[in-house]
Amino acid sequence: MNNKNRVIFLDNLRGIVILLVVIFHASLTCMEQSPTWWYIHNESVSIIFSLFVVIADTFMMPTLFLVSGIVQAKQSAKSNPTLRIKKRARRLLLPWIIGVLVVGPYLSIKMANSLGYKTSWNQMITNDFWGDLFTQGPYWYLSLLFAFFLITSIIPKRFIESLQVIFQKKRTVYFFLLFCLIIGFWIGSTFWGADSWINFVYVLSFQPSRILTYFAFFILGLAISKQNTLSNISGWKWNLLCILSAALLVVLKGNPDDTPIILMSTAYALVTLSWTLRLYSFAEQKLNKSTNLLNWLGNNSFTLYLIHLPVQIIIGSIILDYKLNSVMMWISQIASSLIVTLVISKLKDLLFKKQVV
Repeated sequence: MNNKNRVIFLDNLRGIVILLVVIFHASLTCMEQSPTWWYIHNESVSIIFSLFVVIADTFMMPTLFLVSGIVQAKQSAKSNPTLRIKKRARRLLLPWIIGVLVVGPYLSIKMANSLGYKTSWNQMITNDFWGDLFTQGPYWYLSLLFAFFLITSIIPKRFIESLQVIFQKKRTVYFFLLFCLIIGFWIGSTFWGADSWINFVYVLSFQPSRILTYFAFFILGLAISKQNTLSNISGWKWNLLCILSAALLVVLKGNPDDTPIILMSTAYALVTLSWTLRLYSFAEQKLNKSTNLLNWLGNNSFTLYLIHLPVQIIIGSIILDYKLNSVMMWISQIASSLIVTLVISKLKDLLFKKQVV
């Protein structure tokens, strides 16, 4: 959307969630029992970061897909379909290609080292990267979002309009989301594993247990773009649901082998539903305003998303030998991402001003 058509709270919400993604990736480095494949592991760890990872992992990306669905619906109403596809391809696929081909091999080397497999740049680029060590890093979101965009572009408008009518009732929204979340997580966990990733011909990379969740929230965004179905999701009942569902998920995650898949799926669905909708409603009620910090974060959130992980891994690898405690390592990774983003934004401002002159 151009500046005149922007919805302030959506920009602010997207910026805050991407900041949470940055914090999430820094927390993976400093959490207890981090994934063995994670790119770097700090010697000092804390259970606080583990708790944050368990909870934040459920609602961050669904919120981004929800916002993206709303934005697409608003754009679709005011632009030519062919022109819209070209713009989205340029916006999403160009950084995806650069990220996967330039940053991907570096992340794969770090992943191989964590798994105890030694390799070189030459071997990685010519062989290993195109096999089991292939990774899109954080850029999987870009290609999957573009795929959702293409799929929903061919859906008849009448179908979307019918959903807009159906989703006017909040109970219908809740039932739709719970059904998709529970079924999707249960099927994905049963056949592939709750945390497993699959790569589809190097183009799409996603977790099977989460794919239906993301698409459901994207569809929801398309359907509620012209109404306030998710407004006023607040009060003690929603806050209590967020707390209790998160506590249940943390307990179940502590004993995954003894937990039935359907129970884990239900806990995941409740946390995802409550935290995503509560965060969206909070943003609509409290963040529909402009401040210098929110404006900067909203305007630079895409850059922050693109560069934060390689910056974190590079800085983290450099200071790993200094054996910082978990909090200092965590702060260093987050701060480095924000500083580099700030530098890039200043350079963009300077270049833009020169072009204007």
